Amino acid sequence: MRAGFTVAAARLRARAWAAPVAIPVLVALGLCASSPNGAGVAAAGSPATDPATISGTGAVEADARRQRRARRPSVSVRPRKVAQGRRIRIVGRRWPARKRVGLYVGVPQSEAFRVGRVRANGRGRFKRRIGPVNGKPGPYVALACRPVKSCRRSARARFRVLPG
Repeated sequence: MRAGFTVAAARLRARAWAAPVAIPVLVALGLCASSPNGAGVAAAGSPATDPATISGTGAVEADARRQRRARRPSVSVRPRKVAQGRRIRIVGRRWPARKRVGLYVGVPQSEAFRVGRVRANGRGRFKRRIGPVNGKPGPYVALACRPVKSCRRSARARFRVLPG
């Protein structure tokens, strides 16, 4: 029997019971390597014998977190290192379609200055060239906010200004 099939069978049985399955139950079902018929391949301490993995809750929670993270708006800055007096491009993804997004730039842990406002396209993406960047050399943060005034949904990206 293949390892994937054994783990899948254990998860199906565990969901049917709606409770985490202990190792002795796996041995009795023949789903553990120490079982008399040796049908399974799971050993003690492996992910297949972990109750959270067997019940499926750990995998489901991890998938849900990954999906929430994938739906969050994001922003990036190109180039990540820019010389004084040069321009940067702020790129956003996964923003509400055809809605305005405020763009701010500032030093980390301080007030950010509004440098523009952009409208996301039908796919929730935007691009805006900002510059020239004339601040002191050092780390900076680009911030994108929606709605523009209250900034309930935001994303940030770091970039560095180099001496010109």
